[in-house]
Amino acid sequence: MQKRIADEESAFKAFQEKHRKNHELMEAAAAKANATHAHEHALAHAAKHIKQAAAERERKGKNAPNGAVDPLSDSSWEQRVAQDGHCSAYVRVTDGMSDLLVGHTTWNDYSEMTRVFKYYTFPLDGSKSMTKAMAMSSYPGLISSTDDYYVLDSGLVVMDTSLEILNPQVYDYVKDFPVNVHVPNFMHLMAVNRMAKTSADWAREYLKMNLGTYNAQWMIVDYNNFEPGSRIKDNVLWVVETIPGYSEAQDMSHALRENSHWASFNRPFFKKIREPSGH
Repeated sequence: MQKRIADEESAFKAFQEKHRKNHELMEAAAAKANATHAHEHALAHAAKHIKQAAAERERKGKNAPNGAVDPLSDSSWEQRVAQDGHCSAYVRVTDGMSDLLVGHTTWNDYSEMTRVFKYYTFPLDGSKSMTKAMAMSSYPGLISSTDDYYVLDSGLVVMDTSLEILNPQVYDYVKDFPVNVHVPNFMHLMAVNRMAKTSADWAREYLKMNLGTYNAQWMIVDYNNFEPGSRIKDNVLWVVETIPGYSEAQDMSHALRENSHWASFNRPFFKKIREPSGH
């Protein structure tokens, strides 16, 4: 009987030892597989970054041969806009400072030919609204322009061109519901158009909300500050730029004094906006 018990204990210990060795072999195999997977993942991750870096260098023309044109140069951008741009806008002081002209065009497919020029007249007594009447290029069924060209009886003309985002990482700064409770962009824009007293006031009120989904360069021309035949005053032209997480606004009236014009063509002007957007 004792011999039988001893034999069973010996067999059980042999089974345990065999099980332990098998378990160790399985753990070693799993560790090897994990190491191989981690190595492959690291290689793939590195290859991805190398590919992205190469694409970035190529995009910026850093690896182009001598004499090659930088695709982000102003001349290259103008050619690109001519082929697939969205909008163009222009502010011009005529000779002798006799007049101040603004112009805007929307570039798109034939669906945009349903354009309607609309006139809104809403006195809104007691609202402290500065704009009672506005004119805008728009489309059937829309209550805002979407071309973003507004002429207001407050003396302001408001227009924009869309800004292209070449660095998609900035979209990480877009904050939506419920983190960022807000009204839709077009409602905010229409409210600012009605309430703004001056070009500077428009810029200040508009920048109270930057959702990162209405990326544009806005030009606000204040005809109340323009006197024909006189030197361009400050606050005649304010420029506002917004992209996700970044915004900038400045009085650019000096550009009209120095160059007699301001041109906008889907590209940021301010360095604070150019760099993070990938320009």
